[in-house]
Amino acid sequence: DGGTAVYDDATHTLTLRNATITRGYNDGDDTHGIYAKGDLKLVLNGANTIQGTDEFHFGVFVEGNLAVCGEGSLNSQGAEYGLFSYDSLTVEGGSITGTANGPDGYGICVDKDLTVNGGEVTGTATGERGWGIDTSILTMTGGSVTGKGKEAAIVTYNEGKQTADKLIVLPE
Repeated sequence: DGGTAVYDDATHTLTLRNATITRGYNDGDDTHGIYAKGDLKLVLNGANTIQGTDEFHFGVFVEGNLAVCGEGSLNSQGAEYGLFSYDSLTVEGGSITGTANGPDGYGICVDKDLTVNGGEVTGTATGERGWGIDTSILTMTGGSVTGKGKEAAIVTYNEGKQTADKLIVLPE
């Protein structure tokens, strides 16, 4: 298809350009479309897709901070998590969509802060006990955040702190 995924080990930057990822990394327990053991910067160019709803437990799994920028898009799908970050997720631009297709799933799950300074962030969970977006603190200075799930659309746990310009919650 002409798509590329190029990783720069020195800067921990993965640049996607019209990439389609269908095969993943298995850590012994789960399979991931993209797996990072530490921090990761994700640069999006063109339309990028991570598909493998039956194969991938996690579309994107980052054991550190995840930063997303660029003018492209990412549609990341997994059975349990569309996109997961152990630490924070900062979105500066582009469009990211995390979709969980299993019975219990999180479209986008961020253990600490979700910060959106630009771009579009969408989390969708299609299962009976699905959560669209789950994070500790949500902060927005630009862009938009949309969540959709049968259990919850957008959930913040750290004292319910959220500051937002454009927050869209879609009931099921």
